[in-house]
Amino acid sequence: MTNAIYATGPTSPTTALADALGLAHPPWHADALCVEYPEVNFFPEKGEAEVVRAAQAVCRRCLAREECLAFAMSDSSIVGVWGGTTRSQRVAMRKGRRAGAPGWLGPVAPPRHRRAQVVDHQR
Repeated sequence: MTNAIYATGPTSPTTALADALGLAHPPWHADALCVEYPEVNFFPEKGEAEVVRAAQAVCRRCLAREECLAFAMSDSSIVGVWGGTTRSQRVAMRKGRRAGAPGWLGPVAPPRHRRAQVVDHQR
């Protein structure tokens, strides 16, 4: 993999980033559902649509989705799936904000913080 953050092993994006940079974990990280899915790659390579969909399926049920997205929107250099969005989606959102368009979160399912309640994307 070319992404240095993911190279630390399959883990949540916030854990990987904080650990790679030697930072404290953000307060909302305690509610982040991605922590319970170490097998899901939140840093897919270009063209890995199925990997993106798997990460977004987890994000759709996450209690920390809005905070996670706000974190990713705060720095345009952040890559990977954060708050249910890819980097290219966040770039488009930033362009829309500059043009006065409302933000985008996509369809938000009722947040559930239990692994068993996340729909298996491979079925």
